[in-house]
Amino acid sequence: MKEIFEVTVQITDRGITFPLQSPIEVHHPIRGNVKKFLSDNAHAMDLTSKFNFKILSQKSNGFGTI
Repeated sequence: MKEIFEVTVQITDRGITFPLQSPIEVHHPIRGNVKKFLSDNAHAMDLTSKFNFKILSQKSNGFGTI
């Protein structure tokens, strides 16, 4: 089991900045796993391959598997 983090993210794409409505749950390394999640779901979120993101907050949500 690994520590799970709840991460709030702000995305910039096509010159527009917007926060994700729902937090993302990831394991360590947090930044790498958030990038992987966003890249894997970019098409569904209508993101280009040139999106940027900023982690606004992160908090531990306990231990487990995702």
